Amino acid sequence: PDGSLDTSFDGDGKLTINIGNYVDQANSVVAQPDGKIVVAGVSYAALGQEGDFALVRINADGSLDSSFDNDGKVATDIQNNSGDKIYAVTIQPDGKIIAAGSEFSNSSGYSAFVRYNTDGSLDSTFGEGGKVLLSGYSIETITLQSDGKLVAGGTVAGLSGSDFLVIRLNSAGTIDT
Repeated sequence: PDGSLDTSFDGDGKLTINIGNYVDQANSVVAQPDGKIVVAGVSYAALGQEGDFALVRINADGSLDSSFDNDGKVATDIQNNSGDKIYAVTIQPDGKIIAAGSEFSNSSGYSAFVRYNTDGSLDSTFGEGGKVLLSGYSIETITLQSDGKLVAGGTVAGLSGSDFLVIRLNSAGTIDT
């Protein structure tokens, strides 16, 4: 409450996590109802390699949650040799995790959504194999409606600039027309 570091979290109030051995960047954080913390962003395995969606789940005490992909860390390549970056993450009432951001490959940009099961595996009931790609957009924020639909906000780029974007997906990852 006084703004000092909470030393009950990882012993000193700070936690540093190496995911990809080169550069890792956290862009979004969400707390689960059970006190666990999900941190999302991008991980680069090596210089010159493209980034991957990256998630880490931490226990309330600051330790990595080993029930999440066996080591608390997940990196997901959206498409081979693509630049992937999570900007937003949310938790469904059933504990599944939805991450959203951007994917860039073959000179094309996409918005990317990935849904993970509570153990860190991809949820095959969402989109194609747990992933949804939509051409030409970048997603920066997401939220869940009470009916389970996902609302995402971001940017759509065009020749004359960019515009504000709002997309709504059904719970299975299809666009809500």
